Amino acid sequence: MEQQGESWRPWDEDQVFTFPEREDWIFWVTGMGTEGAEEIAATREWGVGNAAVIGAIRAMDQDAVEDEDGTAWGVGVWLPAEHDHEVRAGVLIRTFPDRGNAKKAYRKFRKQAARVPQLPGVTISSYDVGEGEVDLGPMVEQIIDTVNEAGELYLYWFYTFFSDAKDEVVRLEFRSVYAHLVDEIEEQISDLLSHAFYGVEPGSALSKELGLE
Repeated sequence: MEQQGESWRPWDEDQVFTFPEREDWIFWVTGMGTEGAEEIAATREWGVGNAAVIGAIRAMDQDAVEDEDGTAWGVGVWLPAEHDHEVRAGVLIRTFPDRGNAKKAYRKFRKQAARVPQLPGVTISSYDVGEGEVDLGPMVEQIIDTVNEAGELYLYWFYTFFSDAKDEVVRLEFRSVYAHLVDEIEEQISDLLSHAFYGVEPGSALSKELGLE
C-alpha cells in the first residue's frame, strides 16, 4: 500500500468510509486545531466546556497529525458514560487509494501480515493475526500487545478492509492502555465494524465537517 499525495482526501471523489454516530464515540477529521477541539467536544452535552474531554481530543488529534507516514485522515475516541466520559480507547482511520483488484490485494496483505509488525517506541510482547468478513468485504485482523520503555502496556487492534465499494484499502487502528477493559473495548470495536458503511450519515459531526450538509 502506498501513501496518498498530500492534496488527496478520501472524500474528493465520492462517499467516504465512516461510522454511524455513537453517543460515547466522537469522530472527526484530522487537524482541527485548538478551537476545533472545543467545538468537537461540544457535540456532546457532557463535552461542553469539559477540559478533560477537550484535552483528550487535542491529544489524539496531535497523534494523528504527527503520524509518521501521514496517512491518518480520521480520528475517533471512546468516552464511555460508565467511566465518567474519560477516554478509554482511540482509533486512527487510514485510507490507501488505487488498490487495484480487491482479492489480489487482500491475499498479498494477508501474507505480509503474517510477519510481526514494527511499531515505534514499543516492544511487541504478543501478536495474533486472523481473517474475517463483514458487510464491506474481507478484512485482516491484527491484535498487538506492546510495552513501552517505562513498562507500560499499550494494546492495538488493526483492521484492514478490502471492499468492492471503492478502489481503496481502509485501515482502522484502535488503541488503548486499559488492559482490564479488553472485553468492553472489543465489544465496541465489533459494533463499529458491523455498522461501518460508505457514505456520510446526515446530521453527523463528520458530515458537517466535510461540508456535505
